[in-house]
Amino acid sequence: MTIEQRIRASLNNPANKSYQGLEADAIVEVMEANGCTRYVDVGCFHGGLARAVVARTPVRSVHLVEPVRELLMCAEHEILEEVPGMPVHMTNAAMVGNDRNSIEITVTTKSLSASGISEKCPFVGSRRIVEAVRVHDYLAMHFPHDELDDLFLKIDAEYLDLDIVSDLLAHNWLPKAFEFELIETKLYDEFLNTVLRPCSSYVFPDNLPIKSHRYFSIITSPTMYRVVGFEPFEVYVGGSHGMNMVPTDALSRSEWHDPRMNRFKKSS
Repeated sequence: MTIEQRIRASLNNPANKSYQGLEADAIVEVMEANGCTRYVDVGCFHGGLARAVVARTPVRSVHLVEPVRELLMCAEHEILEEVPGMPVHMTNAAMVGNDRNSIEITVTTKSLSASGISEKCPFVGSRRIVEAVRVHDYLAMHFPHDELDDLFLKIDAEYLDLDIVSDLLAHNWLPKAFEFELIETKLYDEFLNTVLRPCSSYVFPDNLPIKSHRYFSIITSPTMYRVVGFEPFEVYVGGSHGMNMVPTDALSRSEWHDPRMNRFKKSS
């Protein structure tokens, strides 16, 4: 089995189907409500989430950023298999929120096996020095200020998300909507008060709904937000009027393959 076949096999993992479908539905809801037609995926991994997004809503172009080249190539394949001819722009780099020129990464067994990828992939455990690119510099290079109004930015930069969001907000290079991951939920209150709340361009939850989740993804825009909590999988919706758990039939576009997700299925 080739490296790409091993990676692509992970997309058949039932937990991944649930994870990607759930998160993609929340992303697409925010994208469509805000007129986002371009999708930038920082930390695209094997492209499963990006593929789920382009399968659900019309997208003009996709930008994929991933420090592991093998995963980046797989992600491109995923997008083009779903939407042949889609403009796909690839950057093999690690995104940061500072002026670092390079960063050392270790492709861990834990991160890949959790996504269903065989530990026998030859690049697992490898340590690499990869180019580091400041996210706001990347956006400035590819998207002038007047081209940010239809841009959705997804950030999953392995513990660097908060630094990147802080840098973006400080430089006022703001996409129409964006997503970032919060692994330590206890950090949210301080981050909300010191970084997020002073920025009036987006709405954010005043608190996270259930502290027992392992981590959250927060999707935000000028008028609405979605909070995706994993382990257990839940989506919370909110805007200026607080937060509620998503109704069981609200994610009808998903095709779940995991019995844990049956409560999100559309009733027949």
